[in-house]
Amino acid sequence: ARGRDGTTVRRGSPACVSPACGSPARARPRRDDIEVREPSVRPPSLRAARHHGAVDVRAPEPGAVDVGAPAPGDATATPSPLRATVLRDGWTVAGALLSDEDIDALRAGFDAVVDDAVRTARYPSREACLRLVQLWHDPWRVSPAYAALLGHPALLALAREVLGCEDVRLLSQRLIVKPPDGRTPLPWHQDFPHSPLAEPHGALFWIALDDVDGTTGGLRYLPGTHLGAEPSIDIEAVGAVVPAGHVLVHHPLVWHAASSNRSGRWRRACLVTVADARTPSRAGAWDPAQFPLLPWAPGG
Repeated sequence: ARGRDGTTVRRGSPACVSPACGSPARARPRRDDIEVREPSVRPPSLRAARHHGAVDVRAPEPGAVDVGAPAPGDATATPSPLRATVLRDGWTVAGALLSDEDIDALRAGFDAVVDDAVRTARYPSREACLRLVQLWHDPWRVSPAYAALLGHPALLALAREVLGCEDVRLLSQRLIVKPPDGRTPLPWHQDFPHSPLAEPHGALFWIALDDVDGTTGGLRYLPGTHLGAEPSIDIEAVGAVVPAGHVLVHHPLVWHAASSNRSGRWRRACLVTVADARTPSRAGAWDPAQFPLLPWAPGG
């Protein structure tokens, strides 16, 4: 079966993005699964980065899409300060989204998702699974805590404010982890080229389950690049510090990267990608079974 973003998923369990998912002994790693280069503090120009394979070559050229305009129907609306910051810089730390109890439930849910992957994909151990797998799709399939998050009123309120709309469409929910002393940097890229959206009227909510900073592999941004600015040595990268329970918001076109986790601490996060429900799909009509409106109660 296929996940929301086109990746292969195991029926009845979250998809594992890993060279070993499903068949650890025989799977061959893809080229992008073994990327080990650290993203530079000052990235190269877009042309040089493409030449060296550091960025996604399907990213739109500057000016190819309208990125700074409000979403459909918002031409006369005055954006909130939070939305204005995202429209100006392409990212922001929106503050605390969940309570300590909510975060504890999501951490326990993370353990349940990993245990499910060990059982269904037959990894020899939990440690082996966490060495090989760093991204899981649809954790709501396994953990009630992640299913409840999709109906959380605070998540819906944040999405409405950031997107400037009433109806919010869920595009994906994922779990991402960087183990202590992990060697997995994330190169500079944009999210929009991999999105089902025909227009970039969406947002990613990066909900920290652990305190995140530069030493744990926190995200870094090139502010304003979602407006069509070409990444260059003239743009300073800015690192995001995100306490556990807080949420990082970014625009689908902003350039971002992350370093390796050089600390002795875990870096776990839940990623929820949403869009203004009025935004068209690249594939035509939206399938409400795959891309429901929020709030959503899976199985309800």
